[in-house]
Amino acid sequence: MKAPRSVVRIPPDGAPREFVAVAVRVVAATGGKDGFFVQIFPDMRGPQAIYVSPAQLERLIALSETGLPDAEVWAELAKIPLEPVAPARSLYPRFRALLADCAATLREEIAAQRERAEQRARPPEPAPVAEEPAVERPDATMSRPMGDPDAL
Repeated sequence: MKAPRSVVRIPPDGAPREFVAVAVRVVAATGGKDGFFVQIFPDMRGPQAIYVSPAQLERLIALSETGLPDAEVWAELAKIPLEPVAPARSLYPRFRALLADCAATLREEIAAQRERAEQRARPPEPAPVAEEPAVERPDATMSRPMGDPDAL
C-alpha cells in the first residue's frame, strides 16, 4: 500500500484541522479570524509562515488543478507575503500535492469561513418590542384640527 502524499489531521482538542505534507502545512487561522497560514519548512533554512486569505487559497487550489508547472504554483504563493519567499525546489511538488490532495476539504473550510464572515457582517436581529396598550386621551378628540379654521 502506498503512503498518502498529504493528510488531514483533526486535533482532539478542538483546534482547527491541519492539512499536512512533508515540510508543508496549511492551518486555518484561529481566534475568530478568517484566513489560513501556509507553513513551509525549507531545507537548510528556518520555517516560514505565510498568511493567505480564503480567496487567495482558493486561487492557489485552482492553479494546482491546472496544468501549470509546480514552480508557477509556488510563484503565486511567493507573491502573497510582504517578505519574499525564497525558492525551495524540493517544496514545489509537495505544496502542489497538498493543495490537490486536500482540495475538497480545504474548500469546505473556505466555505465555512465565508459563512462565518457573512454572519458577522449581518446586522443583529432587532429584539421584538412589546406593544403598549393604547390609551384614550379625551382631549385629543376634542381639540381643533390645525389648518383652516373654517373646516369645522
